[in-house]
Amino acid sequence: MNSTRLFWPIPTTLFPSSNTPRPAGAVAWYRCGDRYGHRILLRAGGDWVEGAATLEDKEPSLWPSSPPIQQVGSQDVPATTRESSPALPAPVWFGLGMAGRSHWSVSIQPDETGVRFDWACRVGGTPAWLGITYVLPSEVRITGISSGLLLESTQHRWTLQVDADTTLLHRPSENTLQVVPKTVEATTCWRYAWRTANLSASTS
Repeated sequence: MNSTRLFWPIPTTLFPSSNTPRPAGAVAWYRCGDRYGHRILLRAGGDWVEGAATLEDKEPSLWPSSPPIQQVGSQDVPATTRESSPALPAPVWFGLGMAGRSHWSVSIQPDETGVRFDWACRVGGTPAWLGITYVLPSEVRITGISSGLLLESTQHRWTLQVDADTTLLHRPSENTLQVVPKTVEATTCWRYAWRTANLSASTS
């Protein structure tokens, strides 16, 4: 895949004040054809670890492996309206895109435990597939936990947690995780969060 890493985030500059907590999660956008994919970044001590990356189709599709985000931007949301971590003055990032007669949108909120995604698709037609697909790092072990999955590498641990309207599909042969809505409606929503989980794994 021919991709270029883009402008956001530079995680250490999201919170310039030394008195402001820094996020434990962030997203790095990259360009893939006419759309943006993203990589999940999670803080491990002073370093950032890549937890997963979206699978972007090489050819156009009405129901792509990952939502076809074509515009991205950010907005500072007042602390009182932030759903997760009200005291953290982080920007919320937005993405918009379309394929055929369907329109996708996402809001992304980094906070002190990870990064949360809220997706919606205004469905134009009967979906052959709807959701998002992440490619995992090699040699990741996955176990089930309440409302999600625990992912472990030789050095790090993190979780992917889903809301009640969302489910997970693990495809070991493809080394992917798919996050999908449980039901499809005229406007379909699904929500999840990548979280640190004592990210430095125990050596015991």
